[in-house]
Amino acid sequence: MEFIIGLQRSPVTLTPNSELLELILVTERTSSITVIGGHFDGDHEIVSALLFDDGDIDLRVRDGASDNQDTFDDSGLRRLFDQRPKLHLKTPFMTRIVMQQTCYSASDQPHLYWRRITYLRLDNEEGYIEVGKLRSPANIPGKYVILPEEDIEGPCMITGVGMHNSDLLCLQIIQGDPGSNPIQFPEHMYAYGKSTVGLVNLRPEEGFKKTEESLFVGIESSDPNVMGTITKLFSFMASWYSSRSAIHRMYPDLYSLIDQSITENDRNVIFSAFRLERHLKWRIQNSSVGHKFDGDPFLRIKLYQVVKCLAKTLGRCQRIIVHKPSINCYCVAYLSGDFANLLIAFLVLFTQLSLTFVLFLSIIRDDSESTYFALQESVVVTPIIGIFSAMLVYKQIMNVVDTRRAYPGMSKHLMGFFDVVANGVLGIAILIIQVLLVAKQDNRVEYVLNSIAAIFILELDDSVVFLDDDGITDLNRRLLMKDFMDRIKSIDEAFFLYSNYRVARNHIQLNPEKCTIQPLPQIKFTESNEYSKTSSSLAPLVIAVPSKSSTVA
Repeated sequence: MEFIIGLQRSPVTLTPNSELLELILVTERTSSITVIGGHFDGDHEIVSALLFDDGDIDLRVRDGASDNQDTFDDSGLRRLFDQRPKLHLKTPFMTRIVMQQTCYSASDQPHLYWRRITYLRLDNEEGYIEVGKLRSPANIPGKYVILPEEDIEGPCMITGVGMHNSDLLCLQIIQGDPGSNPIQFPEHMYAYGKSTVGLVNLRPEEGFKKTEESLFVGIESSDPNVMGTITKLFSFMASWYSSRSAIHRMYPDLYSLIDQSITENDRNVIFSAFRLERHLKWRIQNSSVGHKFDGDPFLRIKLYQVVKCLAKTLGRCQRIIVHKPSINCYCVAYLSGDFANLLIAFLVLFTQLSLTFVLFLSIIRDDSESTYFALQESVVVTPIIGIFSAMLVYKQIMNVVDTRRAYPGMSKHLMGFFDVVANGVLGIAILIIQVLLVAKQDNRVEYVLNSIAAIFILELDDSVVFLDDDGITDLNRRLLMKDFMDRIKSIDEAFFLYSNYRVARNHIQLNPEKCTIQPLPQIKFTESNEYSKTSSSLAPLVIAVPSKSSTVA
């Protein structure tokens, strides 16, 4: 769930002089937050600066807002920053965010007021930071109005900071489900990049001057290809209401976005799709109105289904780009599914198992009378070789982990099992066999050859990959295209059975909370034979009509 804190209306009729003009996204791998306080209107302390990641993102109010505080030049800011405690974050998520604002009237124009954050508290598992003093709501005519505090609990994070002429104005918040563990949240779901791009339509009730520049988000400047494609898709879906033809017609454009993401590593496309998916979900859950598609709730949820499919597919693309596993023959066989690559994978695993077994037999059936460390220099060289081989084995094991993260479906595939056996189990076994084997050599040439032979077995699955970077990219593209197609096919057919919303609402019910639809319960009619049995057992209805004589009496 995504929303804004800091734009609540004042209970007093005043003219606002603090309007949202810019939103700064600050969520990419945020590891620490520092809050610096200043003074405004005498003894009122305000939030003067927010620093993310040791000042990599530095957001502060204008110097004039801190009359009784040190000025925020470079040296003064660093000195204040060093003296202020900061909140360290394992993930950008916190356990609680509390914020209170005060509206201050201008001394020469009392009808104008400026918003200031006069209290901010950020909590996580390791502690909290707090600036300002939480006060009861109050109204001092001609001076200030203290607004009620806004308290957000559960896994929540600051995704953006709203600004007005270099003044801190509001916070954009993502709140997770109660009881959920933030550590398990995939990073690609909340790492939007540090930019001046907004996610939620932050239009206050007073309105923006240019809210209709974009169909979906008032001040967002997302990737134009994403926004243009989805805008065109919405128009086609409105025309072909009861058919999948609109989606079929947009396949080239949707595929182009996927191709651009994986081929050019264009994360702007990926993040724009994430923002758009979350924005549509926000509009549905909050029953927001103001754009063209808001007039048809059924069409809006149908559009969200397609955007969600695109966002999830680009989420897989993001995992591939982030983890970047080294491709071996088992991974190639999984991605391609070709019989030739599957056969190569079987042969390579059989070869690795056979060579490892031969090395193991050479140790247990060694009839030579040579002792360990027969060569004097092997006492020094053998540990070095063991450490070097351990590093290679560790690299192979971590590549298995990265492969699982990049391709989660491989863990349920036979090639995933082969990968674990070849680079995990055999890697550890070869490391042990290698150290025992070379330590017992009494010939220097054999010492060197046996050291290399063990490493060769471990690297065999990497050596038989006959694809260049473009070929591997093409395999990833095919995987993502298939994933997107499967997701589109899985969309409920009920979305394409009705010609308009007036007809659809007689058969289905919208679920805004989950952004889905569900069928209405069936109307049960009483069967005719059951009605006959019931009616025959009932006594006839007798209506007493009074006589004329009784009426006269």
